[in-house]
Order: sequence, then C-alpha cells, then structure tokens
Amino acid sequence: MMENDNQLINPQTKFQVRRGHNLTTEQRLSLDQLYLPMIGNDAYALENLLWHQSEQAQGHFYLMSTLQIDAEHLYQARLKLEGSGLLRVYRQGEQTLYQLLDPLLPAQFFQQELLSQFLLEMIGEHQFMTLAQQLLPRPLDVSSLDDQTHSFWQVFAQPAGSVPPLVSKTKQAAQQTPPPAAEPELPEVDLQLMLQILQSSFVNLAEVKKNQALFAVTKQLYGVDEPEMCRVIEQATNLTTNRFDKQKFQLLMARRHTPAAPKPSAPVAHPETDTTNAKLSQQEQQLVQVAETAAPVPFLGAIKREKGGYATSAEERSLRQLVERNVLPRSVVNMLTYLLLVDREAPTLNKNLLDTIANDWAQRKLQTATQALLEIKQRDQRLATKKASKTKQRRQTVRETLPEWAQQAGNQRSQKQASAANRKLIKERLAKLNQNQSEGRDEQ
Repeated sequence: MMENDNQLINPQTKFQVRRGHNLTTEQRLSLDQLYLPMIGNDAYALENLLWHQSEQAQGHFYLMSTLQIDAEHLYQARLKLEGSGLLRVYRQGEQTLYQLLDPLLPAQFFQQELLSQFLLEMIGEHQFMTLAQQLLPRPLDVSSLDDQTHSFWQVFAQPAGSVPPLVSKTKQAAQQTPPPAAEPELPEVDLQLMLQILQSSFVNLAEVKKNQALFAVTKQLYGVDEPEMCRVIEQATNLTTNRFDKQKFQLLMARRHTPAAPKPSAPVAHPETDTTNAKLSQQEQQLVQVAETAAPVPFLGAIKREKGGYATSAEERSLRQLVERNVLPRSVVNMLTYLLLVDREAPTLNKNLLDTIANDWAQRKLQTATQALLEIKQRDQRLATKKASKTKQRRQTVRETLPEWAQQAGNQRSQKQASAANRKLIKERLAKLNQNQSEGRDEQ
C-alpha cells in the first residue's frame, strides 16, 4: 500500500533493504549516465546508499543524516526512484521494506519510449545523441565472413547421468526475478486514424504499429494530435528503405515544441464564448477556453514568455509528474499554473506548493477549468476579506488623524490604479495566450 503524498517519512520508523545481487558494471554505467539526469542528485545518492546497505533493519534517521536531507526531501527522492522503476516499497506495520530493482541496461532503456523521451527532454538533443552513440551496441556485419566458432558440445564433454537436484533448485531460484515496475497509464492514441493518414505515403505501416507506445507518450508530453504526429513520422522515415527512425522522430518532435521567442503582433478578435459560464467575465471565459485546449507544458511556456521569462526543465518536469499522477484533468492543471504564475505572480512553479494545491483541488473534486477559476476567485475574496478585517483596526487610528478629503482621495486613487492595471495585465495576457493557441492550430 502506497503512502499518501502528504505523508512524510518518520525518522524513527525502521526500514530494510532487499536486493538480488550487486550492480554490474553495465548497470552502474546505465545508472550514472541515463538515470541520474532524470532522478536528480538526492534520488541518485539515495539509490547508491540503499545498494550499499546491509539487510539489517535501521531507522530512516540514518538515511536522512547520511544524505543530509530532511524527511520531505527524502520522501521526494524515494518517489523518483519508485517512478523510474528502480525501487519497490512495501509496508508491514510500522516497518518499510525497500526492494531494489535492476536499472535497465542502455539498450533496454532506449527501447522504453517514456524513459527515452523524458531523458531527451532533460538533457537536450546533443547530449542525448552522444549517450546513444556511446552506450548502444554497434552491430558487426559478419555476413561476408566465415564463422569458425565451435559449439559447446564440440568443446566440452557431455556430463553423464540426469540433471542433479541442486542444479534444478538453483535454476528455479534464478527464474524468480522481481516483476518489472508497472508502466504508467498513457492516453489513448487513435492508431487507426494514423494508419489511414499514412496509407498513401511511403511509410511502412508495420513500423507505425510497433511504435504505438511512443506515439502515446508523445501525445502525453506535447498535447499533439494524430495528424501532426503523422507529418513528423514521414519526416523521420528513410525514403530509400522506408524504415521509421524512432530517435529521429523524438528529436524532430522536441525541436518543434522548443519554446520560441515571442513575436510582437496586434491583438486579435476572439469568437463569442460560451454564455453558460454566467459567473465569469468575457476575459475569464477566454482564459478557460485556452486552459481547456492547451497542453500543460505549452501552456506553461506561453505564460512564462508573456511574463518575459522562460520555462525551466524543473518546472516542466514538475508538471509532467503531476499529469502522470492522473489526479487532475489537464485543464485544471493549466489553471493551477495560472494561479501560481499570474494570480500569485510567482516567478517560477514551486513543486511543493504545486503538489499541495493539487492535492487540495483533487480532494475538492475540481474537474473543469471553470470550477478551478471560480475556486481561485473565491479564495481571493476570502483572503481579501480576512486581510481587510485584520487591517481595519490598525488604520482607524491613522485615519482619524487625516482630513476626510485625504482619506477618500487616497482610497479612490489607489483602487482605480490597481483595478485598471490588473484589467490591462489580464487582458494582454489572455489575448496573447489565445493568439498563441490559435497560431498553433493554424500551423497544424
């Protein structure tokens, strides 16, 4: 049974480590070169510490003191090991059992679309290609060579008698390997539609069928549709051999969705919004429309560009992890981004705050962008009322010493300036967000 996301690790509770063997040289290489960029320093240090632990029960305080991190950071590091398929966690009463799983070898790692795509996003195209060239095996063409290799029975004498019981028992123990980590649920991809689109092209349809998981991951990360993926598939297919190059597809897709510099443009007119959102203004309905149609990572990038900044890899990673948890719809995740970056004017997405509010909204059963926006407005009203009640008594003494005309003029001026500035800021951001979304659809 998994712990609740809000539950931190108690330093006093005990844990035990189970592993089948020590890491091989190639597994260590995979962990250092491929997993480290994804899981980060804390999780990497925790992984190494657990591999060197004895099977004797110890307190979690030992891990925290050795790694010099608190309970929250230890829990977050453990989550990354679980999500990347390196660790299984079991509970028995107050004690925790950590079962270490083998890191995938490089060839196996690059065959996993989710891990491979995520690594590309983390380290960039150049480093990704460098690792692939260094770690993937280079096939040797021996078709023109004469094979002189001897078989086992040509070299060794066949043992007499039947297979000893000890050999059979050892074979059974070797076959009892830990099951692989469960694959995360991915959105459905309309494979039949893609096959129909590519029917008249030079693409080998059998290659497309084999890479359905890759297309599902791509749809999850970038929010692209099937026709756009088909266009990139054609670009990633060799015209001579008709073979589909999976790595080229990943690189082309990453290039297409690299945030570009904002382009100055005139405001565009927007169609009439749905009048069913009676509690929302026209500008707020436009925001809801963008949140419902945009994917989380492009939505984040659009807001950061409008603020004059850029989306960091840590922010994009936090959003992906939240989407993969499947606790909130994508439109609500977008409104959560809007809350932190626009409403609260934070410069970056804070992962801890992101998870805290996501947990709250999930428990409140928020399922639409409209519900999320109404929750934001109600929260702002509650905070404004609370703040006003706290400051009312402090201001009474000061106001009694000021002329009446100074009190009224100051209040009216500050309220008008703040209100006008907020309306102008929101209007500009919504107009540009809608324009970015419209341009994306036109290009498709």
